[in-house]
Amino acid sequence: MTRRRRVSKIILGALAAFVLASSVSAEERTLLTADGTLYHVQSGFYRDLEPQGTSAQPGDFVLRWDSRDQSGAVQSGLIPGTNNRDPKDQMDLAYDSVSQSLVLVWNDRLQVLNSIAFAIFQKGIWTQSQLLPSGVFSFASNPRILITHQQTVDSDADGNDVVANRSIISMIWWEDSFKPRARFAPIFVEGGSFNLSDIQIYDLPELVGSQSIEQTAILENPLFATPTIQQEGLSSSVLATFGDVATQSIHVVRIGFPSDFRHVIDPMHGRHVPVILGHSGSPLLLAVPPTPIRLGTIVGSSYFPTVYWQSDPDHVNFSVSNGTSWTDTRSLALGGPITADAAIDLIRRMAIQN
Repeated sequence: MTRRRRVSKIILGALAAFVLASSVSAEERTLLTADGTLYHVQSGFYRDLEPQGTSAQPGDFVLRWDSRDQSGAVQSGLIPGTNNRDPKDQMDLAYDSVSQSLVLVWNDRLQVLNSIAFAIFQKGIWTQSQLLPSGVFSFASNPRILITHQQTVDSDADGNDVVANRSIISMIWWEDSFKPRARFAPIFVEGGSFNLSDIQIYDLPELVGSQSIEQTAILENPLFATPTIQQEGLSSSVLATFGDVATQSIHVVRIGFPSDFRHVIDPMHGRHVPVILGHSGSPLLLAVPPTPIRLGTIVGSSYFPTVYWQSDPDHVNFSVSNGTSWTDTRSLALGGPITADAAIDLIRRMAIQN
């Protein structure tokens, strides 16, 4: 495929996304916090979520939230800035107990591009921001979010050590463009507050010594478009798994963050720059069908990935890497107590323990 044909494909993809905007399905996510508060977020047309409401136009595609605490008190409303015609889906939801912040990330399907948007709910106020793609004809998708906590040490004006706790909101997503690649952005919550003007976006291939290359062929393997992130044990480090177009492989990269600021020359970026603790690669798994119902990657204790997918109503399949090859496809039959969610949970336990 020539560069011109790929440009045409991207433009046609944008037009198709715009034409099909009204058919995007509603989604919902639910999260329980340690204090017993239940949060619920829905996406959909305002006329469906609040038939009698007057806060938006009936045809707006909005994000609506509600919560119920242990006393039974209920809060609800629209997330500010989401009352427009742009479809919103692929939501992920997390809660930071240190700063008492609810964090929501989603795919914002604008008319000429897709961007990753997120909102943070803290002290009764929603703050929204965007992780803009790298070019005009770029389409971000499949955002995932993970919150970890870290103890840091700094020096005060008298040279004494000051120990503090901070939260790290790690986001990962896929960007389809002339140089398709997985991307990563950490947000640091320090002193109970976050600075959205200091967000740095990293291309994951570059973090492991590879490169983002111009790709003229269509990437049919869905593993490219579904990077994943998980916590490394109980530490503040994260494990990011992504497909690398340049090497046609799957990378698992261990990402840590600096914690000793007593000798940092650059006070801001020395505190916030990711630290690559190690990475490993496996050949691209070819057994995954182009359009699975479910797809995910789990990293075990040896830093080898396990990929699971569901392509029919009766089975969940999986394959395990040893770093150089993948096992034959293995299946769990669904039925009785073994639902798709239960099967994936069994695979997750197996992958982490082995």
